[in-house]
Amino acid sequence: MRDVFEEVKFGHVSKRWWVGPLVAFGMMFLTELIAAWLKSFIILISAFIWGTIDYVPSVDVTVIAQLLSYIGVFPAVSLVTQLVEYRSVETLGYFKEKSLRELLLGWLLGFGLISLVCFLPSIWFEVSVIGPMSNHPVILFVIYFIAYHVVAMGDILIYQGYLLPVLARFNRPFALAGSCLVAILGSWMRSPTLPIPLLVNDFLFSLLSGILVLWRKNLWLATGLQAIWSVTIYHLYAPLGVQWASLFQVNKPSGLWLGGELGVGGSVWLTMVLIVLCGYLALKKVSWKN
Repeated sequence: MRDVFEEVKFGHVSKRWWVGPLVAFGMMFLTELIAAWLKSFIILISAFIWGTIDYVPSVDVTVIAQLLSYIGVFPAVSLVTQLVEYRSVETLGYFKEKSLRELLLGWLLGFGLISLVCFLPSIWFEVSVIGPMSNHPVILFVIYFIAYHVVAMGDILIYQGYLLPVLARFNRPFALAGSCLVAILGSWMRSPTLPIPLLVNDFLFSLLSGILVLWRKNLWLATGLQAIWSVTIYHLYAPLGVQWASLFQVNKPSGLWLGGELGVGGSVWLTMVLIVLCGYLALKKVSWKN
């Protein structure tokens, strides 16, 4: 089975450790430029479909356009890997071999994480599920399902597909920490007002993705986990009162323990679960030898 940490040896990758983070930031910047154009194009197409220049996009159209615009990461990464490093994008970890099996394993792990974080607390706290919401058709959920896979593939391609193997040539713990720090800095640059609890859990989620890539040697499992997690907490069981489409909405007590207004993504419970899961996988499943 192909190994993303072996594939990096076949390209003209710089031997200086600090070049990797700079290239990753360049990919992020180029992705944002392409994504901004794509988002405007998608909204323009929506206006054309509705047949009016006075069209104001709904919350769902705006969010979907934002998510799908992240497909811009693929030409951005291709420019660097093919024109500068002389290797194909496939060497970054999206191998065809056993891809479906790894993706399905990611979905299963994602559902397991969702069960721990979203449903287990209902044993101790009063949590109720409202729905299905009749004003939100299933087709929107399907579109979101696809869109979040695009976002997951883009994020993981830069941080765990490119940066992690490049830094791992020097030291794997250093590579894991470095790729997570660059990922969280990228999140903060896109959303400077992101609350601290969300930033902490984003960092831990990036840490979990990196550990999964170190374990499985490809990107599919980490992609499946991130995509299924995002689409579930935002569009299958979203917090009560959200404006975007969700098949169900969850009413739960306020407070940071279960996330409060930040949703489950900012909960202390999620922080604890991610720390335990990262610790277990790092100690039991990952080889830290270069």
